[in-house]
Amino acid sequence: MPALSPDVELLLYRAFASAKGAGHAHVDIEHVLLASLEMPAAVEYFEQRDIGIRALRADLASKLSQAALIDPTAEDQNSTSTTAFQTAIQRAILTAEKEFRM
Repeated sequence: MPALSPDVELLLYRAFASAKGAGHAHVDIEHVLLASLEMPAAVEYFEQRDIGIRALRADLASKLSQAALIDPTAEDQNSTSTTAFQTAIQRAILTAEKEFRM
C-alpha cells in the first residue's frame, strides 16, 4: 500500500483532532471535508466546481452539531473512525493505486 502524502496525513490528523476537540465519539467524512476547507488546494478545487464554501461549511457544521458525543465516564476519550470513514479512505487509496499503475 502506498504511503500517504504529507497533505493527506495532515488532513486526517486535523479531522481526528477536530472530532476529539469537539468531543465527538466518531470521526466521519464530514470531519474530513470540514478539515479540507482549511487547505487552500481543496478550497480552490471546490471553488472551481462552483461549490459554495460558506454553504458547505455551514452544512457540515450543522451535520456535526448532531454528532454523538464521547461518554464523559468512558475510560477512552478518543474519537474513533466510523465504518463509512474507513471505507471512504480505503476506496480513495485503491483509486489512487489504480491511477498510478496506468
